[in-house]
Amino acid sequence: MRIPETIPFEAIVLGDRGRTAYHGISELAESIEDNGLIQPIVLSPNGEGYRLVAGGRRYHALAYLQVPFLYHATTSDPNRPGFVLKGEESTTLQNLLTEIAENLDRHELDWRDEVGLLVKAWKLAKADALDREETIIMRDFGAILGCGYAQLQAAVAIAEDLKLRPQKYEMVTSIRGAYSQLLKEAANEVSRL
Repeated sequence: MRIPETIPFEAIVLGDRGRTAYHGISELAESIEDNGLIQPIVLSPNGEGYRLVAGGRRYHALAYLQVPFLYHATTSDPNRPGFVLKGEESTTLQNLLTEIAENLDRHELDWRDEVGLLVKAWKLAKADALDREETIIMRDFGAILGCGYAQLQAAVAIAEDLKLRPQKYEMVTSIRGAYSQLLKEAANEVSRL
């Protein structure tokens, strides 16, 4: 694979991102103007250009700055924001796992976005295992993701209800809090019956 020295910023395709809330974009843009990108954004070539794999906040800050080009493997240069390529053989699941690794430990990641990322990864992993005629266990996959079985199980359990009734979870602050609320409702329904 030939890696270009520069790519036009407009060649980046966001695609379906797991994270929907990006905070502090103007502050990050200021930092990029002063210090450059300390960590380049991660892209994966596709037929349309380059798919953003990791660096959603950085992407939005660069868009805010109206940056025309990105420069391969450049860091900390305010005049040359950088990118790196993940590789052309990356599958959708591999790219999603990279996005999850990038976001799970970030404090500003909203728990609702985390639910979406975890459930999407679990579904892709199950489909991938099925294609290979293998079995994947949620406990093992939770360990691979670094979130653990309980967090993955809770995310999968609440995902559909969260989509159908988001207002129900407005005061909830975590995946486990939402799961606890869902379990209490189920217990109350069983008692009522």
